Amino acid sequence: MGVAEPFLILDIKCRNVKNARIRLFQKLKFYNKICIDKNLSIIYHIAMKRMGIKIYFLLVLMVISLAIPVTAQEAAISVAYGIEFGFNSKLDFGGGFVLGFDVDLPGQYAIGFNMTAITNKHGTSFFEPTAMFRYYFSDNHTGFFAQADGGAVFSTKNSIFSYGLTAGVRGGYRVLFGKFCYVEPYLRAGLFYFSGGIISGFRL
Repeated sequence: MGVAEPFLILDIKCRNVKNARIRLFQKLKFYNKICIDKNLSIIYHIAMKRMGIKIYFLLVLMVISLAIPVTAQEAAISVAYGIEFGFNSKLDFGGGFVLGFDVDLPGQYAIGFNMTAITNKHGTSFFEPTAMFRYYFSDNHTGFFAQADGGAVFSTKNSIFSYGLTAGVRGGYRVLFGKFCYVEPYLRAGLFYFSGGIISGFRL
């Protein structure tokens, strides 16, 4: 072995250690980026959920603020629940439940809000709180009606949360049984969905 050979071997070992350190640093940097992106994604979804809750409560407060002067005039208040089936989210069939609340206005009008929860065949769940404005074609707030809906829509699939705005129109027929109970079949259509359902409720 020559005199220079031990120094050559030592230099090679130092280079290998340096390269190993560089590779380790690159891997740590890559994994840190993944963790940062994941944390930012979690923070983003939490923020969107909170924003969605704020939008929903703003809709509810808007309807309540409009209903307060009307209820002072002893107008009828309707509360209903039911089921809905239809096509949504790129024509995927789904079904779910509906809750509704509306207040009769003077004349042939009513205002209120609806909450719809639907899951389609691919496991995507939708929650849709909307405010509504309704026109009855008869004078006693029964029979055929036309309605405009507008609000927010929230969806989740595989722990991925998204939200957006929604708007649509609805048509149906309210059948009154006695003074308090009613049944209401309807069809509705809007942005990326078409569905139908039936609800039953009572008037206060």
